[in-house]
Amino acid sequence: MEIPTHVVMHVVMHVGAGLHRRVRRAAASGAALLALVGCRAGEPARLTLPGTSGMAIVHGIRASQLAVQVRDARGRPVDSSGVRFRQVAGDPVRLTDRGLVTCDRRADAEVEASLGALRLRVPLRCRPIAAFLASE
Repeated sequence: MEIPTHVVMHVVMHVGAGLHRRVRRAAASGAALLALVGCRAGEPARLTLPGTSGMAIVHGIRASQLAVQVRDARGRPVDSSGVRFRQVAGDPVRLTDRGLVTCDRRADAEVEASLGALRLRVPLRCRPIAAFLASE
């Protein structure tokens, strides 16, 4: 049988102020602990691309980091430092296993991002822009 909180607090208030303070501190630290446990992300459940295009488009001619988000079963972000990349199809591009891609020419490729058993195939479009010209 659970005792309602208001009954416990009523008893504590009548026992003494010192005990009341100790119970309030314990309740606050318990709530903080529950908040920490509740906010902790779970195991990686899926890999997703940021944005809505469904592909990675690289315009720079210098190395760019491919972005993949790792989410747990509840959709909360999980550490993505363990994600590895490899090219699986298309035109040759310079790609490191950490996801740095260099697009020095126009190319279309397909890249696979993986973390443990999770896999995500990402269409990669290299569309380098060397410079912008502005006119007045």
